[in-house]
Amino acid sequence: MQAETKRQLEHMVPVAFALLLRWIPLWLAALSAALSVVYGAFVSPRLFPRTLREDERRRGFSPGKITYGAVVLALILVFREERFYIVVGAWALLGIGDGMANLVGRTWGRAKVPWNRQKSWEGVAGFVVFSALAAAFLIWWVSARPESCHHFRLLHSLLLGLAMAVVGGLVETVKFPYINDNVTVPAAGALVLFVLTL
Repeated sequence: MQAETKRQLEHMVPVAFALLLRWIPLWLAALSAALSVVYGAFVSPRLFPRTLREDERRRGFSPGKITYGAVVLALILVFREERFYIVVGAWALLGIGDGMANLVGRTWGRAKVPWNRQKSWEGVAGFVVFSALAAAFLIWWVSARPESCHHFRLLHSLLLGLAMAVVGGLVETVKFPYINDNVTVPAAGALVLFVLTL
């Protein structure tokens, strides 16, 4: 398996922990996210050194992997138990969407996005399809939490997940100076879901 494929799997697998946000308290969710920051900084570079890109090898760690955990932690602290469905929706974009955009884009990406030739429309489609499905399921699942301010039906969750995914997929194609897409993509998705569920 290619190193970049392993990296994307490492990006996607943690989304399974989002299922726990239906039950666990705020403090445990925050502690778990904080531990994922530690994992990104110290554990992953030692367990999976081949997943580090060239510039990350020189540093000895991946800023993107640290940012991943920090963003999930920030989402948890901002939206809290009442809106954990926003946390998991944004997390689906961060983990599943970003990972699938990379895998699909590297495998089938031919039609390049005009404003960013490193991205392809096939990758955007992979992002939208897979993150919309993941976000929809997680939003539906976690909104059943007793403290949740909304409980969504599956069809409503699918529409919300699709709206987030389209916006997140487009944001993922934009190259922002000094800002990692592990920040911009989930932030955009969280904002969309927050506004749509006011």
